[in-house]
Amino acid sequence: MFMAEAAPDLFVSEFSLNPETPVQGSPVTVRLGVYNKGTASSGPFSVQWWPGENYRNLGCSWEVDGLVARGGKILTCTYDGYPSWYANINTKVLVDSGGVVAESDEANNIFLKPISVSKPGAGSPGPVGPGSASGSPDLFVSEFSLNPETPVQGSPVTVRLGVYNQGTGSSGPFSVQWWPGENYRNLGCSWEVDGLVARGGKILTCTYDGYPSWYANINTKVLVDSGGVVAESDEANNIFLKPISVSKPGAGSPEPVGPGSASGSPDLFVSEFSLNPETPVQGSPVTVRLGVYNQGTGSSGPFSVQWWPGENYRNLGCSWEVDGLVARGGKILTCTYDGYPSWYANINTKVLVDSGGVVAESDEANNIFLKPISVNHP
Repeated sequence: MFMAEAAPDLFVSEFSLNPETPVQGSPVTVRLGVYNKGTASSGPFSVQWWPGENYRNLGCSWEVDGLVARGGKILTCTYDGYPSWYANINTKVLVDSGGVVAESDEANNIFLKPISVSKPGAGSPGPVGPGSASGSPDLFVSEFSLNPETPVQGSPVTVRLGVYNQGTGSSGPFSVQWWPGENYRNLGCSWEVDGLVARGGKILTCTYDGYPSWYANINTKVLVDSGGVVAESDEANNIFLKPISVSKPGAGSPEPVGPGSASGSPDLFVSEFSLNPETPVQGSPVTVRLGVYNQGTGSSGPFSVQWWPGENYRNLGCSWEVDGLVARGGKILTCTYDGYPSWYANINTKVLVDSGGVVAESDEANNIFLKPISVNHP
């Protein structure tokens, strides 16, 4: 049993900022300790630090050659400075960010620490609100509409949305992003807003080239302050979702479809999955075989399938383009993967069917397939 073998266990053993409360726009020195409390040495791994847990851009990153059992290392860097002040924000460290080390405990690699960021010339900010001298902003989507209300597959759509600051203080500049579908990879539109005064708003518009597929139901999504640069009294209301439908060309608004409808709708899922060898060996090629099947009552259009060696891997192992599947039809897909970079006592391998989200399915919840596997030492 692999679980009986010695294994590393990496975590953040210490963390500090200098100054302890950073000042908006001023440099910050970051110091953190990574430690291996496991019973075996680790191979090389990376460490990443984000100024805020929802920041898109890293603050600092390091490559560590490896750690012996019960050994650690101190990492330092200087960050140019926070673009905004924050009453409360979580700073984040991720150890083994590439997921290349097989650890006895994979759950303690993320470290979060709540901090605050001062305005220039001020002390540490406290929680702010209507009773404070300056107040704080609170951004949200105040209105949203599409024209036409029910878009038609392949035809342009005009997007109109309102952003509003219902807080008691002005905001600085921020960005707004709109996705045609909440799981779409590519943005539909984005805007840069110079800022909003308290109780002030702005109307934003754009034209989207058109949905690549029709949908009985899909959520469109807006994210206000997508860069996380504005310190708000309420950070929980920045995401706006609205269920919409998208018509087929030449048809009216699509109704939810199923076995009783005339045309039906597709439903894609992974019908089979195997690796050869069944238990891969670290560094050796692996043959992947999987079946995709349409158990729906209507044909699907073209779609993509992606396989990740591990569910948290950043890089794909294999991908395929499928021309489409008739109702009750399937296809076998195969590829050869160069090999796992590490051994694992337990890891989930992952398949995503219709990874681009272009097929409108009667069931969108069964497109992800996970299978626990292990990877042997050479």
